Amino acid sequence: MNHERLPGSQDEKLETNIAERESGSHLLDMFLWGDAGLDEYAKARTDAPEKVALMKEVIYTFLDQEIQNTRIYESRGASFPYTVIRIKDLARALYNIERTSIAEPTDETNRALSPETILPTKHVEFVMTSVLATVHGHPFTFCEEAIHQTMRALPAALTALENGEEPEDIEIYTLGFPTNELGTMDASFTDAMVESPFKTLGSLYGESVEKLALENKKQNQKMELVFTGISMGANFAAEAATALLDKGLVTQSREGTSIEQPHLTLNLYTPAGLNEAAMRRLQISLGFGAEAVFQLATNPVVRKISPNEGKFLEKLKTVLKKEGIEAHMDEEQAKRKNKVTSMMGSIVQKLIREVTIDPNLVANKLVGTADPTLYSMERNRKLTKQKEKHPNSLGSHTIRELHPNQRTFGVHMSHTIPFFRASEFRRWDKVVEKVEGIKEKNRAQKT
Repeated sequence: MNHERLPGSQDEKLETNIAERESGSHLLDMFLWGDAGLDEYAKARTDAPEKVALMKEVIYTFLDQEIQNTRIYESRGASFPYTVIRIKDLARALYNIERTSIAEPTDETNRALSPETILPTKHVEFVMTSVLATVHGHPFTFCEEAIHQTMRALPAALTALENGEEPEDIEIYTLGFPTNELGTMDASFTDAMVESPFKTLGSLYGESVEKLALENKKQNQKMELVFTGISMGANFAAEAATALLDKGLVTQSREGTSIEQPHLTLNLYTPAGLNEAAMRRLQISLGFGAEAVFQLATNPVVRKISPNEGKFLEKLKTVLKKEGIEAHMDEEQAKRKNKVTSMMGSIVQKLIREVTIDPNLVANKLVGTADPTLYSMERNRKLTKQKEKHPNSLGSHTIRELHPNQRTFGVHMSHTIPFFRASEFRRWDKVVEKVEGIKEKNRAQKT
């Protein structure tokens, strides 16, 4: 049985969000990932505290929307939490207007369109992440990626609203784990996760994409799908992609594609499970430990998030309980989940032994040259040669792959992706500029 919990309509949630924002309240008073980004933004913009204040409003409105959009996906004897940010809804909330203020195609108008009429392309990303304990694997794990994509899309969405136009249709889903406190696993699914965790959960993720995105695609609308797998999430993303490709529901080819079949892009970031070195077992297990120690000692973002994730989850559970979404950590669920999580659980142990992906998959891999779980002197030598041949170009970061369909890009970083960097904050500046312009416009209209 497939089950998706849907508390409240999108219109009701949008109105609630606007009312809460106007009253100065938000659903939570802490947002570790957003707060960490805001701290770094404040350091970079010491001369403009007003920018930081406006960005905090954006970040916490983002958080409100993601909490309101949190759901439970249930199938095959398991359930996991997930959330989605819809750029159009977030832009409306920031613009402080009702959904009905902008004309949007209805089912009736869609039916009235001729078969030749093509609707604007819908862009949908699914982020698949990592888990080392039951406190991890909630819908906000690696939500920095959702924030990143949101900041890229928001200026154009706000400009469209200013012009009385419909913003581009963009959604970013973050999929949690059945091992999280909000998820569940029955005995059969647990056995499958112990035996083959990546294929088991990856296949379930593929099914959820089918139900949440593919079945809701309008007949005359093209869809661009992106799977982003981070760390061990790279292997889950690859398995989910394989499941959908095997069913013929998506394609990775740009040749002869039709509007009915979405195109799928697969991005694998710091994919520790794809380490092919002879000493992979030792390197991956020690690499995770070394990375944790190094990041806690040197990275203020990690120091903000890692020790406080349990506190955030407790606050989140309190809010979600009001919507009928509760934690499941009785003795039996805890026993099952602990078989799969932790360094000794089946996910990490399988990752350490070897997890391959289909060589026919078209994939972009992003590897840190200082990543202790993937470090390779040979790879770094190849990159040095590439930089000599192709200075100041994408080619300087590209490593030739054994698999012709897969490209590997080497970037100077560790296993932890530095989401909050100077280039990102330039995007934040553009968002702040648009929000400030909207506020000034609203103030002018009231006077």
